Amino acid sequence: MDFAFSEEQDLLRASAREFLEERQPLEGVAEIVDADEPGWPEEVWKQLAELGWLDAELELLDHVVVIEETGYGLLPAPLFSTLALALAAVEDDEQLREAVAAGDLRLTLAWAEAGRPQELGAATSGITVDAGGRVSGTAALVPDAGWVDAFVVVTADGPRLVRAADATVTPRATSDRTRRLSDVTFEDAP
Repeated sequence: MDFAFSEEQDLLRASAREFLEERQPLEGVAEIVDADEPGWPEEVWKQLAELGWLDAELELLDHVVVIEETGYGLLPAPLFSTLALALAAVEDDEQLREAVAAGDLRLTLAWAEAGRPQELGAATSGITVDAGGRVSGTAALVPDAGWVDAFVVVTADGPRLVRAADATVTPRATSDRTRRLSDVTFEDAP
């Protein structure tokens, strides 16, 4: 069995590294860590879409190559949060996948709760959905919460999409300031 990357994946890796070196030089990481802003120009997300990096049609290993390179380049955009966390929870939703692929939507997964075991498969009872479909509760340690358009919220009734405008984001201080984590509170959020 061959575990090597394909020639196309090696080309993807090289082009990703080149793009990131131009757009997100490592010398600027310290400034990004100390800023209250995203640390990446808004147009970068659209450029990632134009490059095809957000495309759901990419193979898993292609996404692995891109995510690995953006990690190596310390790109603070919510790429991992969107592709590996949020979309994985709603993988059958074609509209969401298309919006992400077009660069129109950035997502993250809101599922962990303070004081509860952090198991993705565990039923979430602290985040509730009322009869009208409104979401209430608090998710802890949500990655990239301040820089996304919407949250995929895990509830006992299944995942729900909540717009970022309908949530309260409280940044958390962590020892790794390159990974921004927040608590997110939903109060009767549609």
